[in-house]
Amino acid sequence: AADGTETLVQSGNANVTVSGDGSSATPYLISSVDTDDQVASEVGITAITGITAADVQGALEELNTNSTDDQTAAEVTYDNTASGLTATEVQDAIDEVAAGSTDDQTAAEVSFDDTTAVLGVADTQAAIEALAASNAADGDTNSSNELNTGFAVNGTNLEITDAGGTLQVALNDIGTDDQTAAEVTYDNTASGLTATEVQAAIDEVAAGSTDDQTAAEVTYDNTASGLTATEVQAAIDEVAAGSTDDQTAAEVTYDNTASGLTATEVQAAIDEVAAGSTDDQTAAEVTYDNTVSGLTATDVKAAIDEVAANSTDNQATNEVFISDGTDADTDGEPDSTGLDVDGDNVLENTVQEALVDMTKVTSMAGRIFYPPSIAINAASIGPGPQIDLYQLYVDEFSNPAVRSAGAPALPVYAANELYYYVTRYDTTVFSGVTISDDGKLNYNVIDTPRNYNAIINVVFMVK
Repeated sequence: AADGTETLVQSGNANVTVSGDGSSATPYLISSVDTDDQVASEVGITAITGITAADVQGALEELNTNSTDDQTAAEVTYDNTASGLTATEVQDAIDEVAAGSTDDQTAAEVSFDDTTAVLGVADTQAAIEALAASNAADGDTNSSNELNTGFAVNGTNLEITDAGGTLQVALNDIGTDDQTAAEVTYDNTASGLTATEVQAAIDEVAAGSTDDQTAAEVTYDNTASGLTATEVQAAIDEVAAGSTDDQTAAEVTYDNTASGLTATEVQAAIDEVAAGSTDDQTAAEVTYDNTVSGLTATDVKAAIDEVAANSTDNQATNEVFISDGTDADTDGEPDSTGLDVDGDNVLENTVQEALVDMTKVTSMAGRIFYPPSIAINAASIGPGPQIDLYQLYVDEFSNPAVRSAGAPALPVYAANELYYYVTRYDTTVFSGVTISDDGKLNYNVIDTPRNYNAIINVVFMVK
């Protein structure tokens, strides 16, 4: 210098020239031309997590190798707004920097614009490290899109949602599932089959199950029916053998509660009525209550005889009035008020009327009989056809199929000489049962019989 001091100029790899004489008119001018033409492999980098290379070239190559993005640097666009480079893609930008830069700064000394990348760093070294760490994880630089928060069908689209937003694809674009049964897996845990896919499972079931069981192979629950059979074939045979539905009168039970008969089945009851009531009683066989009359006789014949013997009156029985013993006029003689001898709430006023009604009472058992048994078709639900029970009775009693030697014709009453009763019927099978005053039966079938039998008991009584 002009004052005698010395100035040391170091330029590294640069060519330095000094001009001027140090005067105020021509001061010293130091010029330097940097000849540093380092390539990327000559630019060192500090240690980076996940990167083994020690220079920029190796780091870039290593990143390129490990990245799931297989774009080349020439395919990545580059924004040269801030740098002033002319290159518009990364390869050219790197080449341009390598060719034209005499700067031997390390990557940590090179500033980095984080506006777009948002890596959270301010120099190139840190940016490379951030990229390396991110790319090693999932191939991108966004740490907020690593978790899917939604996966669902929305309308006609399939949607996947994460922190970066929602992506969707039309279900129609996915295509139809045209898998065959052999392509669909089958879980055989419960069935015990050996097949592990649907086609084989179906084939295995088809091969092992002909579904051609006979009735003897089908089990039968006999709890309700009381049958002994435990399979269908035997149950049908048992029913067929034990129920021909051709019961005789001796096989039909009879309730003797009301009648006082000892018989417990229809045949015996009819026989008992026939044997015990010939309806041909004589007056001597008919008991007589002498409480009111004061007679000593206890049967009708003796009473008549006693009256006849002690009375010179030759009145006929229809001329003799009777009384219940009331003496309303207090003359010491019973009034001729009549007497209800048969309990029908109608007073009998003469001995003749009393004898007739008393005869009816004593022969009551002989006035009740069962009409012929018939079969009623209960196979169809609904109103059954009307049955003329009186006409069936006339047809059978007028022309019995067999009679004993010397047996007379059976008495046949006119329709208006009989009362008609339904004493009992199966309420689980029939409803709306009615019988008219000329012997016509109406009914509804509400269910089919469970054991092939159902009953409607009918009784006729002579008026």
